[in-house]
Amino acid sequence: MTAARAAAVLAAFLLLPASASAAVLSASSCACLDDSCRYASADSCSVRCISDTTSCRSRRTLDGASLLPLPFFAAGLIARTGHGDFNVPYSSARSKNTGATIDDCLRFGGIATATILKACGYEGRSGWGRYTASAAFSYTAMAATVVALKHAVHETRPDGSADNSFPSGHTAVAFTGAAILHKEYGTTRSPWFSVAGFGMATATGILRARHNRHWASDIMVGAGVGILSADIGYLLADAVFKEKGVTRRLPSYAPDLMQQPFALSLSMGTTVLSGIDLQSAHTLTPSGESYTGLHRLSDDASPFLPETASAAATDVQLSVASATHVGGELSWFPVRSFPYIGTGIRVRLDIAPVIADGLVAHTGHDGCNAPYSSTSSKNTGTATDRLTLFSHDAGLFLRLPLGTHLALGAKAMAGIQHRAALHLIAQPSAADAASPSVSTAFNAEAADRLDISSTTNFHHGIGISLTLGIRGGSSCTVYCDYDRTDSTLDGTLYTRSAICGTSETVSAAALQQRTQSFTLPSTLHQVAVGVAMGITF
Repeated sequence: MTAARAAAVLAAFLLLPASASAAVLSASSCACLDDSCRYASADSCSVRCISDTTSCRSRRTLDGASLLPLPFFAAGLIARTGHGDFNVPYSSARSKNTGATIDDCLRFGGIATATILKACGYEGRSGWGRYTASAAFSYTAMAATVVALKHAVHETRPDGSADNSFPSGHTAVAFTGAAILHKEYGTTRSPWFSVAGFGMATATGILRARHNRHWASDIMVGAGVGILSADIGYLLADAVFKEKGVTRRLPSYAPDLMQQPFALSLSMGTTVLSGIDLQSAHTLTPSGESYTGLHRLSDDASPFLPETASAAATDVQLSVASATHVGGELSWFPVRSFPYIGTGIRVRLDIAPVIADGLVAHTGHDGCNAPYSSTSSKNTGTATDRLTLFSHDAGLFLRLPLGTHLALGAKAMAGIQHRAALHLIAQPSAADAASPSVSTAFNAEAADRLDISSTTNFHHGIGISLTLGIRGGSSCTVYCDYDRTDSTLDGTLYTRSAICGTSETVSAAALQQRTQSFTLPSTLHQVAVGVAMGITF
């Protein structure tokens, strides 16, 4: 399905409830509760607060969160265009996701936390009946949307195990629970509950990418579906229960962002990368002639002849898809003197699928005097791994008020970025791997391998953001960051070619290994867009 058709399907399921949410938000501008009613139980509120309940019911329903899914949907649809050529299975055995993993349990963290708190008698927004109905409506809306989109889009998972990747069900479940925890306790008790809930949900999303089960776009849209489903669930429960079962009123105020010295946020989004390639100038050995890019020395019909530049037949190329990133940020502003300029720190983890083309997976040979055939002796397939980047930075932050609860931000950061090592081992192509004789004859030790060393480098960047203060001390930020890292790609290309023999299957011992070490300059550019949930205090 094309990106345009996917967008149309998404709009069909989500535009109607989103429009309803927007209408509810604009239905009332009243302020039901003054400072004496903040975080107070319903029974302790003043008569004026209670009498305003009906006119302010819609204002309380969505807790100012109904617009949060929109950036997730936008980022997800943008990310879908970045992996069109990556719908092939990861071939590395260590990338397979087998058995139960932590994300299978962590997705229930938000709803489990809210339920346990309520079972322990810790009063939240709703009584048991209203809470149960709100959760049931929320998860029903989420499940219906996820199932419908999976059946409509048929996105292949990165590990090739199924065609139901878009959107991520685990992430949708996690963010539905996080939004419920936010509504029940984050807005009525402490914004730290919101941070905990969305932190667990964000971790679930990044683990789904780390375990090779989902693309960045699946996770982004799954998060948006989860938050929107909780909004719909609470909207329906409020319509059914009216004012019954409300145990704590929601505060009507949002914090004045310019009067809050600290801001702590958890972010999640997609990153577009460029600069991880092997196309810089490189000198082949032993001929000493220069070429552009890294070349694989081709197999020679007579392997005892000297290797020459004419043997350089195949480019080895790297392709990088959109990355999924997760991060955290803490900033401080001197509100009493000059609240517009502050300082802060940021940590971020980016994970992206990487594919190497031009490597060969040997599965057999035709003897000493015959050239290799394309089917029985070597198979040009794909070698895959995950590019992992971890960065930590510090710098200056700028914020300009656009209103009491809305601020435009900018930042300039510098710090250190660590790039983990890459190990890419050639595998037979999908068509060849389907042949029992090829899959049986294949030996990973007889395959070409590309190793790129880990490295740590200085990097710097800038960013812009828009932050909305939400009632209860929470905040939502939409951001776009650009980072640049100058480094090198240091690695070794191991290739195999046949020597004379009569065996139908090429063993590792029957292959002659050629080794090419290389050092190529690399300038990594990263453009990251995403959404951050946080608290101001």
